[in-house]
Amino acid sequence: MKLAICNICPRKCTIKEGGVGFCNARDNVDGVVTCINYRCVTSLALDPLEK
Repeated sequence: MKLAICNICPRKCTIKEGGVGFCNARDNVDGVVTCINYRCVTSLALDPLEK
């Protein structure tokens, strides 16, 4: 089992292989921290035309 340490935020999660971090945005694939939501829409906002 390979463990990976995520250095993205101050929590420094230790992620087991196949697991996800506290943020649910990073996972461990073969000992490498990868982004789960890469190339996905993560937020959406509507602005009025009158602005």
